[in-house]
Amino acid sequence: MRPTWGSRVFANYTPEADELPITRLRSAGAIIVGKTNCPEFTLQGYTDNVLFGPMRNPWNLALTPGGSSGGAVTAVAAGLCPIAIGTDGGGSIRRPASHTGLIGLKPSRGRVPRTGDFPAILLDYETVGPIARSVADVNLIMEIIGPSAPCDPASTPFREKPFRSEAAETCRILFVPQFGDAPVDPEIAEAVIAAANRLREMGHRVETGPARFDISLVDKAWPISVRVD
Repeated sequence: MRPTWGSRVFANYTPEADELPITRLRSAGAIIVGKTNCPEFTLQGYTDNVLFGPMRNPWNLALTPGGSSGGAVTAVAAGLCPIAIGTDGGGSIRRPASHTGLIGLKPSRGRVPRTGDFPAILLDYETVGPIARSVADVNLIMEIIGPSAPCDPASTPFREKPFRSEAAETCRILFVPQFGDAPVDPEIAEAVIAAANRLREMGHRVETGPARFDISLVDKAWPISVRVD
């Protein structure tokens, strides 16, 4: 199946084998419908490229589904398929999932072993994860693609830790209302505050405070990796 990575460089490229998570899904009986659209090399927060053009949000065609997994979330939200697999280095699963009312999970590094096909362009920041309409579907996919594999040394810490839902213990959670001076849409702020309050109601210890890192450093580094139009 031809994966172009949204680039003319790979317009006619067809790999000889699936990447490990896809191999595991096929072995579990999943039917792979196809590849979906993404920005070139997955390095944008919206989905557009010279090969296939822009993706539209299925809930409102005047809006973007985000990126880089914009094609993946569009396919799931529009009912073309029940789940999709994406990669997330700086929000590429989480952002588009939120744009389309879906569940998107960025697992910890090494939680989903990978080998074959394209490299992790954002190195240790990038992981493979599922996109679906429900937490139950995300959990099901993680049980299939999450076991450790010798071919990926990063997955070694999870060798004796299968992915499964367990009774939640009381967690200490840092709630960051705003990253530095970056603006926050009032609707988004209200939704996140409601989520923090819900976690408190569930018995978790939620503390409000600033981010424990300097977002300005990320702002300086990101344009070096990503073309900003």
